[in-house]
Amino acid sequence: MGTMRIAHATLIDFDDVQGYPCGCLPGTVIPPEFVVNDEYIDRGVLFDSAGGGIFIAASTGGVSPPNSMGGLGVGSVIDYFAPIYISFWDRDGEVASVDFVSLTLTSSSDHAVMRAYDVDGVLLGSVLGTASETMTVDFPGLISSIVILPNYAAFDDLAFSNMSIPIPGAIWLFGCALSGLSWSLRRRR
Repeated sequence: MGTMRIAHATLIDFDDVQGYPCGCLPGTVIPPEFVVNDEYIDRGVLFDSAGGGIFIAASTGGVSPPNSMGGLGVGSVIDYFAPIYISFWDRDGEVASVDFVSLTLTSSSDHAVMRAYDVDGVLLGSVLGTASETMTVDFPGLISSIVILPNYAAFDDLAFSNMSIPIPGAIWLFGCALSGLSWSLRRRR
């Protein structure tokens, strides 16, 4: 079975879910209804951290209100230093690869490192983002997961693109049949 590249981009701004109304101080326990793990799996993304997901915070300021996301420590407490794990999945529940990933830091005083990994867990590269910047990693068709190492950081506007989509065997067979027919018609002339 082959793969075909379909050019599309996905943006998750976290504004489609209710954010936790808090000052969001480290150590605050986040109720389960504000924790996100597989809520975006239909869009090809799974989130994880030490606390079993990420939290969505309601904010009025920052770079991209109204909502942003941050990491959770053990016990679902806010931990702005907890690594955030993002993995990409296709509709069949298989690991997928994307071309690029970008993520925006939401305040003017934080920074973070974003690392990109391939399907075998090999580090492809990393980027440092600071003060309300958008961090981007770009490795066409190779990125299957991202690890974010925040330093008192929250994030918004996750974007990624170009998942490899499997082509059913029937399409390949049909293409081969058309090629054979074309060749035989040319041969007759």
